[in-house]
Amino acid sequence: MTSSNVLGPKTELPEFRDTIHFRDLKRFRFVSSTTDFTSVGETMGLASLCQMFYQVGQRCRLQQSRLVNFEEIKRDNAILLGGNQSWSGRVFLNVEGFHFQSGLILNTNPRRGEKAVYKPEFDPVTNQLRRDYALVLLVPNERSENRVLLIYGIYTQGSQAAIEYLTNPERMTELRKALINFSADHRTVPTYFQALLTTTVENAVPGNCSLVTVRAISN
Repeated sequence: MTSSNVLGPKTELPEFRDTIHFRDLKRFRFVSSTTDFTSVGETMGLASLCQMFYQVGQRCRLQQSRLVNFEEIKRDNAILLGGNQSWSGRVFLNVEGFHFQSGLILNTNPRRGEKAVYKPEFDPVTNQLRRDYALVLLVPNERSENRVLLIYGIYTQGSQAAIEYLTNPERMTELRKALINFSADHRTVPTYFQALLTTTVENAVPGNCSLVTVRAISN
C-alpha cells in the first residue's frame, strides 16, 4: 500500500480523523499517510505466534477477520489481532478498563501514576511514529471453558511489539508477577485481565516494549 496526497481541509473529512494521522505542511492543507495500516506488524507477530504453538505441538487455524463470524468465535478458544479496527474491538469492549476511542486508549478509572489518555507520539520534525501503545485482553468466551485473547496496538507497530512481548518467556514472567501483585490475595493470577503495553518505534520498526499497567476483569 502506498501513501497518497489529498488536498482539502481536515474538518471536511471526518472519516480520516479516527484512522489516519495527519501532517500539516505549508504547501498542502494536509498529507494523509495510508502506510500506517498495512498490518505488517500483525503479520510479523502472527509468525511468532504460530512458531510458539508449533514448538509445543499445537496446531493453529488462521482466518482473515472479514471471513470470521461471531458464531465461529464462540465455539472455541480464539486469538484476535487488530481488534481496535474491526468488529472484535466493539464486541469485546471493556469500558470499565482500557478501551480505544478515536485513535487513543482511554483509561476510565486512572490509578495513581496512570494517565487518563494514552496516545501515540510522533517526531516533531519528521512526523514519524516514535511511540505506540497496545492492549492485551484475555476475556471469557460464551462457554466458560473457552477464552478469547485480543492483541492490538493503536498502530501496527504496537500490535507487533505486544505479540513479541507475549511470546517472550521472560516478559511473560514479568506480566505474571504484575498480575499477581494486582490480585486481591497477591498469590493467584486473575482468570481474565487487561494489560497495557508501550513500545518505542524507530524507522517504523518497534523497539523496546514495556508493561505500563494491568487490570483484572471480573468473571
